[in-house]
Amino acid sequence: AMVSVARSGGAKGAVSVNYVLFTGSADSTDFAPSTGTLAWADGDEGMRTIEVPLLRDEIAEPMERALVRLGTPVGGAVLADANTASVFIGDPGATTAIGFAQSHISVDETAKRVIATIDRTGSPVGAVEVSYEVLPITAEEAVRRIAHINFAPFRFLPFAIDREGDYRSPTGNRLFWENGDAASKTIVIDLVEDDIVEPAEQFEVRLSSPSGATIAGNHSLTVDIGADTGVATTGLMLFDGAINQDVQEIRAGDAREPGAFADVLNIRAVARDPDAVGSMRLTLSGTASAMRTDEDPPYLLYDNDGGSLPLGEYELNATPYSEPDLGGEAGLSLTVTFSVVAAD
Repeated sequence: AMVSVARSGGAKGAVSVNYVLFTGSADSTDFAPSTGTLAWADGDEGMRTIEVPLLRDEIAEPMERALVRLGTPVGGAVLADANTASVFIGDPGATTAIGFAQSHISVDETAKRVIATIDRTGSPVGAVEVSYEVLPITAEEAVRRIAHINFAPFRFLPFAIDREGDYRSPTGNRLFWENGDAASKTIVIDLVEDDIVEPAEQFEVRLSSPSGATIAGNHSLTVDIGADTGVATTGLMLFDGAINQDVQEIRAGDAREPGAFADVLNIRAVARDPDAVGSMRLTLSGTASAMRTDEDPPYLLYDNDGGSLPLGEYELNATPYSEPDLGGEAGLSLTVTFSVVAAD
């Protein structure tokens, strides 16, 4: 596999940058981790490539990801925001499938939005697309329409009216993956926050009409909207502080290889209504343990670049509080159990 690196912003002066290939969910049985340097002479704006040596084995595995990161620019160069690339590795002959990462999400309307994650599995080869739609169950869609006030005899003044409802459907209805792209896609659905006392309600997000893949696993996602019960933890994520981005959600029952918890990664808690959170306590227990209180988002387990985890069973808990230093009222916590297992 090849990863292209571009020089932009002018070609004055000789510059260079280091790179490192390291494990994500893929490990050293799937590719050969390595380091190196890319260099450009004065006036050279040519593209450079990094070769990711893939290793073939006879083990049937799910699609995995290796990471390539740039660092230590020399000659006055600086790194662009896109300084980390993913290389997705699938078994030869594997078919491509698309499905929701979860079948069910529970939120409160104060969460402001729901993020539905769609995973591509099997093979990264080929372009893929799929349609989606948001359908009411007991929750109602809020619809915006344009009305007019008539100022006789000639003037019309337009203004927007929102029909009362619980969520707003996104404007798009189709997701696309390019050849080689196996990163998860997301659908963002805005929730309507109001002062109306309402019972728990539901709506559904459904996939259909795939091209270049089949729909497998979770064909639909059901969203429960609950009453406002204060601050809450709604998710736990592997977080890359170097690029300030989530890498992957940590889900109950996950069995991950040690490379998934590389030293460069951290764990963060996703809070509902973060403006109302004064502090967050994150606790990891099991074969290895850690505990940290964070008062500012992103709410992180480690106060450095992260920590690798040895093999074993783990329980991860995040509890929000309404005041700093774990003061005020404790909100709804989230606990996830997972394991770190040896590679097959």
